[in-house]
Amino acid sequence: MKMSASILISLIGLGYTVSSSSAELHKLEGMKLCETGVVKLLWRDKDKRLLMKYDNKVYVMTEKPAVEKRVRRFESPTGNLLYLHLPEKAMLLDQAKMQPIYTECRGV
Repeated sequence: MKMSASILISLIGLGYTVSSSSAELHKLEGMKLCETGVVKLLWRDKDKRLLMKYDNKVYVMTEKPAVEKRVRRFESPTGNLLYLHLPEKAMLLDQAKMQPIYTECRGV
């Protein structure tokens, strides 16, 4: 599914600006329902950055190499947030505090 940046901005209240009006965003994961009931919208752009809404903020996370081949690893620019996507579930971690935020996130 391809979506223009302007549609995504209206969908998730995005404070992120796209440098080119022709930039396309591709649906990566859709919505995730985690153990606390929080739903996140996840998208990726053509540069393999992940746009994730968490705690009413949108984070632009960059894909980083993972040790395990089946795991996709995304980090926030500050390195505080880490999103790991495994085939069976996903998790969001706070690297600064060394604590999990959500560990049982599944597609809706």
